[in-house]
Amino acid sequence: MHLSFFYFDAWSFFGVSFKETKTSLSHQCFLILALILNFIIGPLVAYGIGCIFLDEEPFIFLSFLMLVVTPCTNWYLLSQN
Repeated sequence: MHLSFFYFDAWSFFGVSFKETKTSLSHQCFLILALILNFIIGPLVAYGIGCIFLDEEPFIFLSFLMLVVTPCTNWYLLSQN
């Protein structure tokens, strides 16, 4: 299948129209805040939590950082039986 099909399917799955997407991109304050939270605050909080609770386990600490910082990994990693 083509990549465009998956892109369209994802947008139709969430019920977001392209017009609403274009409108949302014009809100610069929201975009800046989202980028700061996702790429600065989130990783710093994850690093702090890892330092407090996982300082003695470096491999688990690294795994925790990867789980928190990488988007959507917890959906399929934590839901497996």
